[in-house]
Amino acid sequence: MKKGTVEAGAAVTSQYTLSLPLIGDINATEIGAIKREVELADMPDRTRQSTGNEKPIDTTIKTLIHHTEEMLAMEALYLATRTGTAGYKVEGTTLSLNGADEVKVRGYLLLGFIIHGMEIPDLKAGDQGSPVEVTWSVSLDGVEPLS
Repeated sequence: MKKGTVEAGAAVTSQYTLSLPLIGDINATEIGAIKREVELADMPDRTRQSTGNEKPIDTTIKTLIHHTEEMLAMEALYLATRTGTAGYKVEGTTLSLNGADEVKVRGYLLLGFIIHGMEIPDLKAGDQGSPVEVTWSVSLDGVEPLS
């Protein structure tokens, strides 16, 4: 492979699809890192052992505020979390990592998808007019690969 080139069929960071049940694909401009980690227990002899449990995962998703349908859907999920309404914890959310040719390379099931925060960025008069991105704080119970 030539340095600085992307191998054919490789997943690239700019090609992904986030899909929520009953909502569909979300046009996320950015998805934060998703770090899977097993809990370890400290033993009396100062060693560590696996508990067999994965830690919950916190990440962020950014969307554009002018995408009205997505904003309404994400705000409804946030409101459901805030009020404890049934359905606030979304099961069946998927993340597909795609190649430069937009062909799916790898997929993941995001377990227990909960939107628990929303941040509208600082706004500044006289700015050249960058699109406003809303940052959503998301908690996941876990991540499982899809075949």
